Amino acid sequence: MRKLLGVLLAVTLVGSMLAGCGGKAEEPATEPAATTEPTAEDNQEDAAAPEENTENTDDAAAPADTGDVTAFDEAAHANANLPDASGDPAVTIIFSGGSFQSMNEAEGVFKNAIEKLSGGSITIDWHPMNELGGDKEIIEGVSMGNVDMGLTSPAAVTTIMPNLSIFDAYYVINDQETAYAAMDGEIGDQLAKDGEALNMKLVAWCENGFRNLTCNVDVKSMADLKGLKLRTMENTLQMAAWKALGTNPAPMAFGEVFTALQNGTIDAQENPLGIISANSFMDVQDYLVLSQHVYTPMPIYINMDKYNSMTDNQKAVFDYCAQYMETWQRERNLELNDQILADFKANGVNVIELTDETIKEFQDAINAAGVYDQVRGEMTNPELLDKLMELAK
Repeated sequence: MRKLLGVLLAVTLVGSMLAGCGGKAEEPATEPAATTEPTAEDNQEDAAAPEENTENTDDAAAPADTGDVTAFDEAAHANANLPDASGDPAVTIIFSGGSFQSMNEAEGVFKNAIEKLSGGSITIDWHPMNELGGDKEIIEGVSMGNVDMGLTSPAAVTTIMPNLSIFDAYYVINDQETAYAAMDGEIGDQLAKDGEALNMKLVAWCENGFRNLTCNVDVKSMADLKGLKLRTMENTLQMAAWKALGTNPAPMAFGEVFTALQNGTIDAQENPLGIISANSFMDVQDYLVLSQHVYTPMPIYINMDKYNSMTDNQKAVFDYCAQYMETWQRERNLELNDQILADFKANGVNVIELTDETIKEFQDAINAAGVYDQVRGEMTNPELLDKLMELAK
């Protein structure tokens, strides 16, 4: 049923989404260590907080001008046959939103959609750009009911939701299809149950997407990575993967990265395309390597008591709008990434696509170093990683 609804919404999206809005994507929330308790400051994973995004402080403080991209065409959803919730008791949902462009836009779409389709009985009290706090703080707040609804990068909350460490496994998810099959299938169902144990209902699996490498060497094999001083997140599992690939991972505050690349303190860094673009890293790097070494989803949760306080009609509208937001955000994120990559190529950036043989070499090295076993060791249900590996074949 979920997959059928996703298909229907994707068709609806073509008619209702305005194409081509540009702008700079920003880095999402959190970079905590996988095995240590992150601080509130750590819970902005190379995000758009002004003190971290020194190259784009204006963009960090507010989302890009999106024009009408979040406009919602109620008529386009007339065939959804949703129940009439207009006369139901008023509900206000406090929603703590993210800080990167496609997510911020999708949150606006969600707010516009649910307020219209509920006939005004549901109001979203939206707080974008992580203004209510860091990821871990927000998710704990959702669990306790201090915040109604919020999103997180998995790495921020593995201390309280250990199975999300599955998304720290490098070169297991290698394409969008595998990512979506994992989130929308049996693995995602188990991760949703983890949320329920904390009094949270999974609302949607949105995404930040794949992280990629920038450096000053033409990477064709592991030999080219040897000794590379690479700025990484302070995440023990991801640092272990980079060590297995022969680099010298060097955790560093995000605000220092551009200058460190410029003066040669570090040789390389890794981030999603939106962050690479927004922070002008290619001005001080010779190569963009489309390594796609790890995929980062952005799960959204609502407090279970809050969800259950809605009428059945309101729940039906909420569920529909949540699925619509998920579908819309995934497509928008891919669109923005395509725009960024096209701009890079048009401006003469050296873009490297790794061969299947090189990726296999990286996977084998990570496996031989026992990193996948380390990931399993962090998880409550380590068999989920084996299911993901089977799914990825």
